[in-house]
Amino acid sequence: MDHGEWMEAQDMLQEMRKARRRVSRISYDCMKLRVRGDRTYCELGKRLTTAKDGSLALEAAFKGYTPKICFTCPDFDGEEGGEEL
Repeated sequence: MDHGEWMEAQDMLQEMRKARRRVSRISYDCMKLRVRGDRTYCELGKRLTTAKDGSLALEAAFKGYTPKICFTCPDFDGEEGGEEL
């Protein structure tokens, strides 16, 4: 993925967050989250799930599922709650 594609993916993620917020609050709204295709990854390299690559489905992130590891991260703002994975 080149820089232009990466920027486009980040813009898409931000627009999806805004659209989801109009419907309801989302719990997993971490700015360390990065998207590749239909999967999300932690920029800090934390494994979000037990998937082989540690990624979380983008759909799950927008449904408000929050990986347990996120609660231990100093960058996580968990005041919105959400369903823990």
